[in-house]
Amino acid sequence: MSHLLKPLQPIRTLLLSALLLTGISAVAAETPAATVDAPATVDALATITAAAKSITTVQGEATQRTSDRGQKGEPPALSTLRFAMQTPNRYDVVVVKPRDPDFRQRFCSDGTTHWEVVQLAPDQPVDVITSTDGERTARFRRIMACVRGDLTALQREFTLTAQAVPAADAKAAAGYRLDLVPATPAVAQQVERFQIDVDAELHARVITIEDASVSLVISIDRAVYNQPIDAARFSYVATGAVPAVAPKPTSTVP
Repeated sequence: MSHLLKPLQPIRTLLLSALLLTGISAVAAETPAATVDAPATVDALATITAAAKSITTVQGEATQRTSDRGQKGEPPALSTLRFAMQTPNRYDVVVVKPRDPDFRQRFCSDGTTHWEVVQLAPDQPVDVITSTDGERTARFRRIMACVRGDLTALQREFTLTAQAVPAADAKAAAGYRLDLVPATPAVAQQVERFQIDVDAELHARVITIEDASVSLVISIDRAVYNQPIDAARFSYVATGAVPAVAPKPTSTVP
């Protein structure tokens, strides 16, 4: 199974490869049901869902930490992500590896076609894979829903519970932690653990996704909501190169 953001075979990389970059059967055993009573869960999920209805676009930057679960003690590999998302299903994610500045990777969709584009170095050819809806795009749809706070979309595949994060937890003070458990065996085969930390403004800040071999932790560093995004950003046109970075947002929400 591919990672959320995974380079074209046989190339291996960090990511969403999901989204972009995704619930757990195992987490259910680790998180006692008694930690969140039913009314608290319903209220928290309803509040986040209501807030998300006003979000049409999100763009910003994130840091992804990718760990091989079979290599205990190894430091995670880092990637920088610059992303743009538009409801219901358009996205653009450019991936840069700080330790390999020549490497370029991009994932985008215009809502119909999904493109995976990778270039190992400026003097190397660009490899492109196109696909339609399927396992590859499912990861991006899930990550997109996390960033937008679209719990309604996530509930089609997962059972969600929420617990308030204690104010003493400086990483997510006054926010919530959401645990997502796969609702079907098919989704459970793709995702072993899926967790979202939401801040006091009800925006996703940390997304944790694990499958049998890889653990991804995506930290949202900067995000801008409901600003116009050029439609051309969500499609791929062959130019002979993958952009080093995507356009920066004009303003940010810390």
